[in-house]
Amino acid sequence: MEIVSHFKYLGSIVREDGKCEQDIKTRIGMARTTLRKMKTLWKNRNISTQTKIRLVKALIWPVATFGCESWTLTKMLMKKIESCEMVSYRQAMKIPWTAKLTNEEVLQRAHETRNLLTSVTSRKLRHFRHMMRRECLEKDVILGRVPRKRGRGRLKR
Repeated sequence: MEIVSHFKYLGSIVREDGKCEQDIKTRIGMARTTLRKMKTLWKNRNISTQTKIRLVKALIWPVATFGCESWTLTKMLMKKIESCEMVSYRQAMKIPWTAKLTNEEVLQRAHETRNLLTSVTSRKLRHFRHMMRRECLEKDVILGRVPRKRGRGRLKR
């Protein structure tokens, strides 16, 4: 067996130090690539803005948030996730980055609120609750238990 500092498992990058910055950056890069590939769709005037936003939520956000249950979020990474959300809204609504619009103005035009980061945190909590209900190795690791042999005698209640 070879000892490595990081490896790719089920599309996510697992590092020995537990940081997930590289994984989040690659996910955001994949989402932006998917967003750029749909450029002709965003330029189409026959599709309403609300439909375009629904397409962003259905096609772009799953690419960006795949495997987010295992992410360790820092303030810098939270800002990256929020900026990915705003970039996707701006591209879908054909607002260039040179336009002097604040993020709040863009959200008002889209009739939306910031949802991507809240969905990531809710998915993390849902996964945590799921793990706490089961008896598994992940639960032992999170709770800091060390599995050992049962002691002699009758079980104490």
